[in-house]
Amino acid sequence: MAAEGLSLLGMVSQGEFNSIFVAQQATQAGVVIVKVLNHAAHGNEDAVQRLLNERALLETVSSRPHPFVVGFRFAMVDSTFAYIGMDNVGGGDLFSLLQRHGPFAPEAARMYVAEVALALAHLHSFDIVHRDVKPENVLIELDGHLKLADLGSAAMMLGRRGSMPPPPLTGILVGTPEYMPPEQILAEDACEDADVWSVACIACETMTGKTPFAAGDGKVETLVCSIVHHEIEPPHHDHIGPHEREFLLALLRREPTERLGSRAKGGALAIIEHEWFGGVSAREYLTKQIPPPWVPHLNGPATTVHPPTPELDAMAELALDPPLPSEQTPVVPYTIADFGEHVAVGIGSQAPAAAPVAVPAVSFSPSAAAAAEAAAAEDTTYWTDSEDDDHAPRTGAPSSNGVIKAAEEDESPDSITGLTAQQLERRREAPVASGFSSRPSAPNESPFSSSPSNSPNVSFRRTAVRW
Repeated sequence: MAAEGLSLLGMVSQGEFNSIFVAQQATQAGVVIVKVLNHAAHGNEDAVQRLLNERALLETVSSRPHPFVVGFRFAMVDSTFAYIGMDNVGGGDLFSLLQRHGPFAPEAARMYVAEVALALAHLHSFDIVHRDVKPENVLIELDGHLKLADLGSAAMMLGRRGSMPPPPLTGILVGTPEYMPPEQILAEDACEDADVWSVACIACETMTGKTPFAAGDGKVETLVCSIVHHEIEPPHHDHIGPHEREFLLALLRREPTERLGSRAKGGALAIIEHEWFGGVSAREYLTKQIPPPWVPHLNGPATTVHPPTPELDAMAELALDPPLPSEQTPVVPYTIADFGEHVAVGIGSQAPAAAPVAVPAVSFSPSAAAAAEAAAAEDTTYWTDSEDDDHAPRTGAPSSNGVIKAAEEDESPDSITGLTAQQLERRREAPVASGFSSRPSAPNESPFSSSPSNSPNVSFRRTAVRW
């Protein structure tokens, strides 16, 4: 069973070190996502340090909530497991959406790129560099908007205020090669400008299904050589016109200070001012006035936009005019001893269960009204190669007492309780996997094939690397 006061409702994914559950915590309203790590088994290994780092930085950035950054809810620890509770983001991740539907037309991709850039601007306002920005770490809310997650590889720069030059992070090589800028690959001085390069890679991938750099032989050495030395040229694709090409090249500058969105060029907020966004303001994105290209329960584009709530307006004000980072206050990673509320019961123990907590129903099936709305507003211009997948049986789900039980058939396309074996393999250590089922695609159907020979640059996605 779960820790006392914590009810695990369903497994989202199981990686090499972490497991992700949908859960209910006694003092929290609604359902949450919980990342669980067996710290007793892993001791002081890298996985534990990543979780401790993520807990500290999540709490820091959540002190000023942002619409596009996953929020910290709670932390708990017992003699075996450590738990981080976060906002429930039940729509999957951007990588799975691209796998399933193929690339977006530029007018649809703009919203995703803008929301990632605005999420990074929020982290940078705390002097935090994410260092592993990629589609697997960009989660989709039930309303179709994004939340940036997984701060395990992130780091804080200290000792600057206002316009002072950022103290670089030196001698550290961490990230996912396809999305890493040259200075990160070479372990040179790096700062938040490194995240800007990753925005370009995501922008290119949302429009073409490919990152700007690839390795034809499937070797990581070939890929990093291409990033550091080869001519920078976006992939040829119908979605890459002159404006898209100019936008990508403005971000993909090997000299960090010359990149659009670098600290020297006005920061990540300046990315939204580029003409590619067609004059849509950062405030309009922050208050969710741009309809998302895909909404989970509609399985298609949003058809209505609601006026901004007072909460969104307040978050937008802070995001557009964030306070300066304080002079001091380094974020000190927690230890297991001070990780969070200590509890006596761990998964698999025989202690009595906590009193049941009323849990609101979580449905991923569209209502009749939503289905009718989606059918009436169907617009295939958002997609290329969009087609429903066949659905495989789920790989496992937690029982009522938190113990993994045998798989049952689940034909729901948007089930959050299971993943195919391929998806589990592709998301080792992923923060929250999608729950989409997938099937191998023919080579001419999608750039994301289950066969490495059809998409060589996919082979580097399984985990972030530390060299």
